[in-house]
Amino acid sequence: MKKIIYYFSGTGNSLYLGKEIKEKCNYELVDISKLITQDKIILEGYVGIIFPIYAMGIPRILETFLKKCKIKNLEYLFTIATCGSKGYGIPFKQIEKILNCKIDYSQYCHMPDNYLKLFKPPTKEKALEEFQEINKNINIILNHIEFLHKFSPKYMPGTSILYSGIYKFWRLGLKKAYKSFQVNDKCTQCGLCIDLCPTKNISLVNNKITWDKNCEECLACVNLCPFLAITCGGKSKKHSLRYKNPFISIEELKK
Repeated sequence: MKKIIYYFSGTGNSLYLGKEIKEKCNYELVDISKLITQDKIILEGYVGIIFPIYAMGIPRILETFLKKCKIKNLEYLFTIATCGSKGYGIPFKQIEKILNCKIDYSQYCHMPDNYLKLFKPPTKEKALEEFQEINKNINIILNHIEFLHKFSPKYMPGTSILYSGIYKFWRLGLKKAYKSFQVNDKCTQCGLCIDLCPTKNISLVNNKITWDKNCEECLACVNLCPFLAITCGGKSKKHSLRYKNPFISIEELKK
């Protein structure tokens, strides 16, 4: 019986969790961004979906992926949202609505914040310190998945109405997200940001790195630029700290 984890990861947090589950529970790992052009994906056997929370909801690329999915002989479905805070049950309800099925196990996994527009990311030393606690939670999640535990975080309809509004506002803003990206004179046109982009939204035009209108706001391009040559507005202009999961390599994140 197939055991597959479908994941989306910008700076490595979701991939890190996926690798931990793969090693412990013997799942295959598949990057959602590499399947996005397929017409149909069959979910069968034992399936996991790991993704970051954006504005309390699911990434747009995950929605696109889910709408291509067809369920066939599904034995166990788990979904895990990596996040800096809670999502009030919203992302899991979104997934259930799109797939038209009940998730067997859903859970949040706290990870270091990396949304540079609003938050200052931790230093590498601080991130490693945080992972001492994060790994304890991951071990609990691993145990639950190994033994096919069933659980869903409490869903609060009243609170979710407010945050659903924030999510809709964020989704509308994606249409103009490309306008916030800027490149300074530190750029060497190495092309790493192009290789990292999950939607092939970045290209080199007239010797200048350029963003198109299909941005996911994963901010991998900003966080992982080795020369700190990219900003995206907000706090990214005010500090030089960037974030990459300390246990994941750049090569693993290239799309």
